[in-house]
Amino acid sequence: METMRRFFQCSFVRRALVLAGVTCAWGWPAVAWADPPEGEETVQVRIDDVVDQPELPADATEGVPVSSSSAVHAGECAACGGKTTCTCEDYKRLRKAVTKSHNVLFYRNNFSYLCDPCYDEWWPGDYVKRNAIGSWGVLDVGGQYRARFHDEVNMRGLGLTGRDDRFLLHRTRLYGNLEIGSRARVFVEYLDAVSNYENFAPRPIEESRSNIQNLFGDLVLMDTWRGKLTGRVGRQELLYGQQRVISPLDWANTRRTFDGVSLLWSGQNWDIDGFWAYPVPPTPKNFLNADRSQEFSGVWG
Repeated sequence: METMRRFFQCSFVRRALVLAGVTCAWGWPAVAWADPPEGEETVQVRIDDVVDQPELPADATEGVPVSSSSAVHAGECAACGGKTTCTCEDYKRLRKAVTKSHNVLFYRNNFSYLCDPCYDEWWPGDYVKRNAIGSWGVLDVGGQYRARFHDEVNMRGLGLTGRDDRFLLHRTRLYGNLEIGSRARVFVEYLDAVSNYENFAPRPIEESRSNIQNLFGDLVLMDTWRGKLTGRVGRQELLYGQQRVISPLDWANTRRTFDGVSLLWSGQNWDIDGFWAYPVPPTPKNFLNADRSQEFSGVWG
């Protein structure tokens, strides 16, 4: 008989700052990473499970998953491969994946870490991501609310106008991402941007009520060992050159978007995008239309 060794996970709190001083905080048990002595094995136990327990036979833990939550994920995600044991490096990798799961463009969000059997934590929103729709689809749902207060002196309007104003900007974004098999998907995003309590009319980039920001379909046209070619048609935001070439203009209350088509090549050595689109100018009206008098096209790699 030998005593089960325990590997402890300490806790930390991640805090995410939302613009305008709205702060949301969530707790997530972090991991204290420690390497076991050479030649010795460790059994991982969550800190809230650490209680006095009777001694167990040496082989009592063989084949037991790290946690019941991990076992559930292993059963739900086909890509898990039946893995039932996790290392410190696995937890480090997953923690990094969680922090990088959201993108400025919501259609580039990546929640694949939820299908990893070693992921057994909980974050607000986890349970509306990677949900199976029958045997043919996977659905992600999410959103964002942002509020920002302005106190402008001698600049209300465009340029130095000599006018002062105080006002509050609100922005709500909601999205749904439906993946149909491995070759198609549909993405839709709703945006409502509004300005309140101002003395003067809001700028064009400050108010746009109840509009469709993204609505497009993707279809994989070719998938080989050299790379994958995807076609995209519909309303879509564009971002290239670290937002220096083209940007969704996230710092404005409204966001920039386009109606058009794109071809996206993702290869072993190169990623190349080609696009042809019409800009959609922001206005306070509902259900914006593209400006067909202007065309915007290019290739980026």
